[in-house]
Amino acid sequence: QLLQSHAASVRYEAEASGDSSIRQPSWRSATTSHASMGKGKSRKDLQGGGKAKLGASATICSHRGLELLCNKDTIALFREGRLGLDKVLQADVVFSDAKRMKQASAAELAAAFEDGISERECMREILMSGSYQQS
Repeated sequence: QLLQSHAASVRYEAEASGDSSIRQPSWRSATTSHASMGKGKSRKDLQGGGKAKLGASATICSHRGLELLCNKDTIALFREGRLGLDKVLQADVVFSDAKRMKQASAAELAAAFEDGISERECMREILMSGSYQQS
């Protein structure tokens, strides 16, 4: 209701002043979905599917059909040993399709890597051996 009253007051002010350059606020911009937020999100925060909008600060690193959502220009620094895993990843999750925020299942991880390997080790392997698009 607060947003509706704010929009009404902006619209009224624009009409009263005759200023057509004042734009009405977008209802979509007032809310942010978890799928569009990647940095620092846990597995629970990213559940729900949907298609994520990858910003200019995101890069997808893929290896063996699995993907990681990474900060731009950090993968090469990780491979050189200059950055840690937490500084590279935007989400602490292995995806089967990062654009759709579809998480990889335990069976997909086991099929891609040897049994008994931890999810963190899978992430390191994807970053070290995976392909990504450089800007």
